[in-house]
Amino acid sequence: MIDWGDLISKEITECSTFVGIDWRLDVQVSTDSEKKTSNPIAFIDIESHDSDTNKLKTTTYQLNKQELLNLYDNFNKIKEQINLLVAE
Repeated sequence: MIDWGDLISKEITECSTFVGIDWRLDVQVSTDSEKKTSNPIAFIDIESHDSDTNKLKTTTYQLNKQELLNLYDNFNKIKEQINLLVAE
């Protein structure tokens, strides 16, 4: 299983600021109408700005369905923790 905290901390230094995100799905479609698509893959591009070098950096992650669900769950946990700390 991928440890997202380790992976992201290696890619985004403490001097980096989140700029944006872009994504796409790569899907293989069968010509046989009875078969479903197989192994869709999500590509997620995270763009950050490094204040030390004043440069933009784009890091691309490739995720299968389970990895994407794991990432989604982790973002929800972060959101829940922020909601507990910040009064709305």
